[in-house]
Amino acid sequence: MMNNESNNIENLVHSYLTGNISDQEKQELFRWLVQDPSNLTYFNHMADIWLSSSVFQDSQNFNSDIAFERVKSKISDANLFAGEARHRNIQLPWYWAAAILVIVILSSFLASNLLSRAKPQYSASPYLIEVPYGSKSNLKLPDGSQVVLNAGSKLTISEGFGKTHRNLNLVGEGYFKVSPNKALPFLVHAGKIVVKAIGTEFNVKAYPEDKIIETILIKGSVEVNKKANTGTESKAVLLKPKQTLVYNKESDDIEVSIIVDKSNTAEDIPLPTPPAPKVAYTKTTIDPVIYTSWKEVHWNIYRKNLSDLAVELERKYDVTIRFESEALKSIKFTGTLKDESLEQVLAAMRIASPIEYKIKGKVVELNENKTLMEQYKQYYSDPE
Repeated sequence: MMNNESNNIENLVHSYLTGNISDQEKQELFRWLVQDPSNLTYFNHMADIWLSSSVFQDSQNFNSDIAFERVKSKISDANLFAGEARHRNIQLPWYWAAAILVIVILSSFLASNLLSRAKPQYSASPYLIEVPYGSKSNLKLPDGSQVVLNAGSKLTISEGFGKTHRNLNLVGEGYFKVSPNKALPFLVHAGKIVVKAIGTEFNVKAYPEDKIIETILIKGSVEVNKKANTGTESKAVLLKPKQTLVYNKESDDIEVSIIVDKSNTAEDIPLPTPPAPKVAYTKTTIDPVIYTSWKEVHWNIYRKNLSDLAVELERKYDVTIRFESEALKSIKFTGTLKDESLEQVLAAMRIASPIEYKIKGKVVELNENKTLMEQYKQYYSDPE
């Protein structure tokens, strides 16, 4: 690339990331992006650094020229792309929408605009925040709400968020602290359910491969609606603090768990009347806050089957776990993890249960220690 052309491209990227690019310049940038795969790789690196570094600060103190120079200096670091940071802190002020070129937009451009030569529609494109396996991300949204996204999660937001609407689409798991705004309810669309909040804290877990979608309310109140084929059902389920809602994808049933004191018997506290068919209430003595600890330094695990724990470990450490023995899947684990490596976690599990393990690259094989199986039967699934 000649110096003049290089400077021109840098100016175009700078204009795009700062939101000061014209339609003509945007077309020129896109033409350059599709000329060579290395151009797209270069731009994605630039945009990724821009987003994940300390560029996004208080808009009053933000200097786009200094920020872009910082990005250029980082991209020259030979070790920059060795791996993803395990934990990102990202703040997104309102002008974020002009600063991100996400894969969704590029894919749409490459698949439709290049082949059909039709003019792309930028204003209608969604903006996507995607967290890879082995990572977590803290986000501050334009309306002041905060989100922690778990590994393997995607959050899609359309233009106008915080001004004309507060609709989000979640795939994966997110913990939300919602800024109050009665005029614009905060709506999280997660599979077949919609969680509606005004100002509150709650957790939504909706991985596509899981059999359930789970909502845990920590503070405030939320309404949970189940989507029907013709839209959203009118009978909402209202959650109070420390209540958990589980939607079963296969049965289409909803179960709401209400926490009660351990000293209370089943007859002491009456259950609410279900607001709609296929909704049931149950009681539990387990504080659901324990299930939101994935976002903290200390991750608490309580009586979790190894089959379920393995899925979460796969996401947390970006590995594949294979069971050589089906009997291992029903072993239950309780404990606390604090930034331990995968090797440390597996070593602790070997001490506490009759398992052996092998790590082969990004694959973990779990084997049965037959000599200890009888000794550890108490770890197997049993009634709560």
